[in-house]
Amino acid sequence: MRILFCLFPFLIIGCSTSSLYKVTEPSTLYHNEELNEIEIEEYNRAINEYDLGNYRKAKDIFSELLEANPNSSEVIYELAMTESTLGNSKTSLELVKRGQTIDAPNRASFYHIQGIELDHAGYPNRAKKAFQKAILLNNEFHLAHYSLAITLLNLGEVDEAIVSLQNAIRVNFGHASSHLLLGRIYHDQRNHIPALFAYTYFIQIEQDSPRTLQTYDAIQAIFNQAKKNEDTGRIEVNLFLGGAMDSGFTMYEMLLMGFSAQKHTEGEFESEIDFIANGYSMILEQLADHDNNGLDSFFVEQYLPYMVQVYQNDFVKPMVYLSFQNSMLPEVTPWIDNNLVKCEEFLAWEPEL
Repeated sequence: MRILFCLFPFLIIGCSTSSLYKVTEPSTLYHNEELNEIEIEEYNRAINEYDLGNYRKAKDIFSELLEANPNSSEVIYELAMTESTLGNSKTSLELVKRGQTIDAPNRASFYHIQGIELDHAGYPNRAKKAFQKAILLNNEFHLAHYSLAITLLNLGEVDEAIVSLQNAIRVNFGHASSHLLLGRIYHDQRNHIPALFAYTYFIQIEQDSPRTLQTYDAIQAIFNQAKKNEDTGRIEVNLFLGGAMDSGFTMYEMLLMGFSAQKHTEGEFESEIDFIANGYSMILEQLADHDNNGLDSFFVEQYLPYMVQVYQNDFVKPMVYLSFQNSMLPEVTPWIDNNLVKCEEFLAWEPEL
């Protein structure tokens, strides 16, 4: 501990408080120090303490390791993360600055942490620069793309945020939060078809959480745009198409609105989940039958192929019902129980992507 505390004053003298909030490129990179076998055991023990929520204990172990290995990128990173978790933003940034000078594979991670701290501190433009630097160092770093998208939203740069989320998904399709945030942005823009797809992939990845329950509601809202005026008996649909027109989805949005109105035709659907499943089938049938070159290339390349194959292989209902199995809709579980063979066929199916 004594050596560690001697190092921090040196770091602070060489780096003023204001410079901690700047994104810079160090003039010199230092060699990364590797841990020996005993130190690796201590390192793993510290990570275990962190995972258990024993952050101060983890901090003590990481600090001792750093005394013996002042240029260990792995230890600096974990200690910076721990200090950030403990709310010690300044100390975390000091460590981040230190980590940025180490020539190591995880160097981009230090710019990612810096971006998060800068955003929390009220410096979104500097945070944006930090995330961009992380991506420049490692374009496959999906969390940097995702974090950049959040900062871009804070700056009001919505179109750029969409691109960042799409990049995050291209790098790691299994990152649930990127699908969810992208769906919410599309939804806010009233661009309902890509929003529906983003939500669908999210609930397939994250099947049981409070966010999943909220997303069920969002999907239902997409299909239930039409409202029946109880006084006049007329069916009313909001015809605002701004988001859909900008991305080439106007025709599909009109079809969705027309389908939504069918909900109010007496005896048309057996239940809410039956209505939703038929809505998916209608949309996927149209997407499968039309040339979609005018649509966003991300949608065509990343979201559409799997879903079209679901439709072509007659797996729409199993996909929808299984996706909604943790919802509160009462008809879901009985349908699954009565169609176990079809559901098992769908789950065993491996699409060509």
